[in-house]
Amino acid sequence: MTIYETDTDLYRRWDGAATWDFVAVGRPTLAAGQITANSPTSNSTTPVGVYRFDDIPVRAGRLIHIVMTGVRFGASGDNNDAQLRWHYTEDGSTPTGASPVADGLTHRIVSSAAIASPKISWTARYRAPATAVTLSLLLSVARAGGSNTVLISPDTLPVEILIEDKGPAPSFTGTTL
Repeated sequence: MTIYETDTDLYRRWDGAATWDFVAVGRPTLAAGQITANSPTSNSTTPVGVYRFDDIPVRAGRLIHIVMTGVRFGASGDNNDAQLRWHYTEDGSTPTGASPVADGLTHRIVSSAAIASPKISWTARYRAPATAVTLSLLLSVARAGGSNTVLISPDTLPVEILIEDKGPAPSFTGTTL
């Protein structure tokens, strides 16, 4: 007989003899969204909101992935540098373009002509602090270089977004060379 017992992110499995072993379980999807309309345009370096998630409960010390399907930037002229950012708050308040952006939550792409950029899929990371938080996220687009208007290109819609709990955030290891 095999007995399963939950223990945070793992199942403890009794093998019927004298040992328990641990079996990983699937990580939950905390939230899902879909961008179904053209994004607002940005013709400055000020971030413009595109999509928002409110009040996602996140347990202490978790590694969260924000996964987006194929995204493409559009621009009104040559030599544009556009930037997508995930701004966040941890207290349930509404994030703005002035809210913090965690490491790994920014993606930058350069377009050399007034055409849509290549499609990208993007996984951003958020590391929860040592206490549980109520995470709210704001996706923004802004021009990071050039002088033209940028937006999330309409020919990539819909863009799907998943917020996934990947388990306990591991400590950083390794050595920079």
